[in-house]
Amino acid sequence: MAALGEAIALGEKAGIPKEELIEVLENGAGNSVVLKAKKEKLLGDDYSTHFSVKNLVKDLSYAYDLALASKKAVRLNTTVRELYRAAFERDMEGLDFSVVYKLLKEALDVRV
Repeated sequence: MAALGEAIALGEKAGIPKEELIEVLENGAGNSVVLKAKKEKLLGDDYSTHFSVKNLVKDLSYAYDLALASKKAVRLNTTVRELYRAAFERDMEGLDFSVVYKLLKEALDVRV
């Protein structure tokens, strides 16, 4: 979901309509169970809960703990977990995990 959210947000920033981006993803390597499940939520900016950010962070944390105990590096887990933890700062932990698209889109609007 994080990769899809970033791809869609970046494409929109480049001027491509969200509907076209999702269509391209559906017809290429971006097609996935996650895209099929979250397509309508993304198109409608609907972040009502199907699977919450809070539950996803919990699961990612369990996987991180397992990696730690196994002495294995999980770079993507760490990055994605922290990305979703940013939702907690915005009181979004109860929303659907597809809200990461909104966070990434807003991050692209931040000027440093």
